Amino acid sequence: MTFDFSEFNLTFDSEIAQKAAELFKDEILSRIPDFNFNGKFGFDFKTLSVDANEDFTIKVSEDKITVSAHRLRGFIYGYSMFLRKSKVSADKFTLTENISGDYSPSKKIRGHQLGYRDTNNTCDAWDVSQYRRYLLDLMMFGLNTFEGICDNEKPNCLMKLSIKDMFTEVSKICDELDIDVSVWHPTYTKETTEEVKAKIYDFYGKAMRVDVLFIPGGDPGDMMPKDFFKRCELIKSTLNEIHPNAKLWISAQAPHEYPDWGEKFVEEINKKPDFIEGIIYGPNHAMPLEDLRKCVPAKYPLRFYPDVTHCVRCEYPVHFDKDDWHYAFASAFSRESVNPRPTEYRHIYRTTQNFVEGSVTYSDGIHDDFNKVIWSALDFNSDCDIYEIAKDYARAYIPTVDCEEFADCIFMLEKCWDGAPDESPVIEAVYNKFNTLITEENLKNYRFLMHLFATECDMLIKSRFVFENKLIKKAKSEIVANNIQKAKEILQTPYSKEYLDLREKINSHGKSLFELIGMQLDVENYHGKDWDRGCTLETIDRPITDRLYLLNKIKENTDREYLLKIIDPHKGENYFSFAYHGFEAIGKQEGEFYMDFQGDRPVNDGTLPMRLTKVYDHYNIKFSFSVKGNSGCKMRITYKNRNFDESINQFKIEINGKAFYCGKPYGGEVDEEYRKLYLTENYTAVTYSVPDNFFENGYAQVKITEPVAGFMISEISIKE
Repeated sequence: MTFDFSEFNLTFDSEIAQKAAELFKDEILSRIPDFNFNGKFGFDFKTLSVDANEDFTIKVSEDKITVSAHRLRGFIYGYSMFLRKSKVSADKFTLTENISGDYSPSKKIRGHQLGYRDTNNTCDAWDVSQYRRYLLDLMMFGLNTFEGICDNEKPNCLMKLSIKDMFTEVSKICDELDIDVSVWHPTYTKETTEEVKAKIYDFYGKAMRVDVLFIPGGDPGDMMPKDFFKRCELIKSTLNEIHPNAKLWISAQAPHEYPDWGEKFVEEINKKPDFIEGIIYGPNHAMPLEDLRKCVPAKYPLRFYPDVTHCVRCEYPVHFDKDDWHYAFASAFSRESVNPRPTEYRHIYRTTQNFVEGSVTYSDGIHDDFNKVIWSALDFNSDCDIYEIAKDYARAYIPTVDCEEFADCIFMLEKCWDGAPDESPVIEAVYNKFNTLITEENLKNYRFLMHLFATECDMLIKSRFVFENKLIKKAKSEIVANNIQKAKEILQTPYSKEYLDLREKINSHGKSLFELIGMQLDVENYHGKDWDRGCTLETIDRPITDRLYLLNKIKENTDREYLLKIIDPHKGENYFSFAYHGFEAIGKQEGEFYMDFQGDRPVNDGTLPMRLTKVYDHYNIKFSFSVKGNSGCKMRITYKNRNFDESINQFKIEINGKAFYCGKPYGGEVDEEYRKLYLTENYTAVTYSVPDNFFENGYAQVKITEPVAGFMISEISIKE
């Protein structure tokens, strides 16, 4: 049997099959413009019973490929399998394997949120045709749900249409392509009944279809469950006047201001209201997924709302199970950098798949494109080979690149973020490998270019991290020798030409990405909403070492004794920093915490030492240490400031099970000297004198709790 195809004779047996054949022909011509459709070899679209079944069958024989399906989306999945498994040359397709078989999706819901709003770092620049192309692309890996956004954001200068009008147009595309339409529709206490109804009629009145409305309980949202459920019933009944078959799903995402929101949510959902069809689990959830499934009546299916778009300050930060993404990367790349994370997301998928009927991912741009594909592929086939999916990604979207070479690069890109930049042999390897794949044609493909852009950014950060730390080491030696001016000159050493050339190349590729797909990598030139909304070119030059911090301290005070304290701030102390040491030093903590990273923020301007850039935000922390002597110790903790309500009076410290302090945050004595030497105004250092009687043979286990508002900690030091 030959697997080379330079001709097809397209046949079909129904109107739906004809539509599929037309779509397939468009895909073929986009790859080989002069492809022969009058040949002898057949590509047949055969209609099974017309119903909602998404299953499809492919049969490859000596003279024909037959795709059999029940509906249009099944046909699209079928011919997409051919495209995913075919290599493209100048005049033919070569099928890499026999794709004959019966196919059936693992999950019922397989979608992505593609919001047309200012917050999005790419989609707001699209026209209708780009939305259509992207939806067809995602259908290649099993998408069956598009989720739009009903948002009150003002249109920006990039938008071709209003938010409402673009949603109306995309709903038409979804109706054409047999894609379900879901809409994220937040609601707020301040909205009146009349306003709620008016928004429904206005936003959805012209939409071709609305299958599901997703109303978040929080993030955003500000209603307690009893009022929230009443509001949801009003919204559902109003929407059904326009779209009678639309279903309502609500999320168990909790507004931060209500500590008992989850409890009250469970009370309301256990009344089993009929106007709710399902429950969504997502960021800022009221309870873990397993507990949600246990608490919610079985009549309500669960849908996952995984965040595949963010790297820090999010549901699943990079290395979420260890929370050890290096501060240099986090400072430079912020929340929405190009971030292929295939093995991490497979891990998350495997831990959640038994509880949900599928997922619609949270996305705010194109930078997570590969993550969307991985998630769709897993929802379609929970046991799929993710390396094979990476090869499919290349064959489907970047036919001019070697699929195995590209797949290697994707997996290597994920590995680039393991450990510190200077410890990674992968960064240079993937940079060199990617550069061998560069062709003029590949540089015109945004999917190739944005991953090339990512590896160039990684290379830049490694280069700068190594270079600056060498300068710091030399400068510290000069400070010890009291050669302060020499230390200053060393720290002011300019970057090499190679570094500056690479930085300029990154700028150039950022410009190309904006022109190719509307990717907004900075605010001034490409109209990104803010520095943390995918604007890598805004954050990539943020400090990633203490070079600028030390230089600023020298400019502030040239006294040797002062500078010795700056370069060795924890002499004689047992010291821990979340940024420097992570959870390996103190152990994983109980419950779901939040790591409030500071390094990518404007506050990282050379006044903040890198050791303070990771801030642990939680209701409890536990750590242990030992002392050698019998005279107790001084325990200093650096807190990031938080405005506490007057009612907060249960801040508690226990040492070896004994009550050490209970009352207003934080107890102890504010260490003004330490604050003036090392901290910015956003931090407070508090010292606790721990007597010997709190130790057990020199050992101390410290537990700090605050049950209502929590607290934020960046570093801990112990001095005997």
